[in-house]
Amino acid sequence: MKKLFLLLGCLLVLGSAPAWAQTTPQVVTVQVEETGVVLYITTAEGTAPAQTQRLYTQKRQDFRALAAEQYQQLLTTYYQKGYVLQHIVSGRRDGSSSTSTLLFIKPKT
Repeated sequence: MKKLFLLLGCLLVLGSAPAWAQTTPQVVTVQVEETGVVLYITTAEGTAPAQTQRLYTQKRQDFRALAAEQYQQLLTTYYQKGYVLQHIVSGRRDGSSSTSTLLFIKPKT
């Protein structure tokens, strides 16, 4: 009986070993902060240091167009690299500023 349990235990470990060998998916985190007429885009990809872009306009009407164009460019860039937008996390929202975090994941093929 002990041999049977040992054999079943070994088979169970061998059967689940491929799941342990899987690598973690590639993830990109993008945080966008809209403050008045300034747009901050911070991107963290892999183990590289995060990079921040600061974009601004003189008028509030121009800012909306700038923000829309930057979101479009951001999504297009990562879709072309094979990433998929997995989740959007809405952050703080007060007065004239808001923060959102976008999580992109590259699916395994």
